[in-house]
Amino acid sequence: VTAPERARSAFGTPWRRLFARTHKGIVPVEVKSIRRIEASGDYVAIHGEGGRHLLHMSLGELLSHLDPEQFFQVHRSHVVNVDAIERLEPFGERRLLIRLHGGDEIPASRSASERLRRLIR
Repeated sequence: VTAPERARSAFGTPWRRLFARTHKGIVPVEVKSIRRIEASGDYVAIHGEGGRHLLHMSLGELLSHLDPEQFFQVHRSHVVNVDAIERLEPFGERRLLIRLHGGDEIPASRSASERLRRLIR
């Protein structure tokens, strides 16, 4: 077990904070401040109040440590924090466009759009 893994596991499941490397060192990132997460090869990019940070882990690994009621996978490579959703709009046939606080827009897959529709009924 590496030091970063020990540090992450110390906070229990679901995680409340992550630690991300920057050019100045390692910074804590509060999970509740994350608006969206995007898979990027062997990394995940987390986007939130503190900007964009890369973590060296898979999207599936990160999701396994986050609250499933707060983080919703809307596409194969995108996850959104449901608290960051500003509104949902129709997008093409049977899909939804997710507009997040802060201006990000993410088109949901057809299956995720159906799950979102069921959640709001």
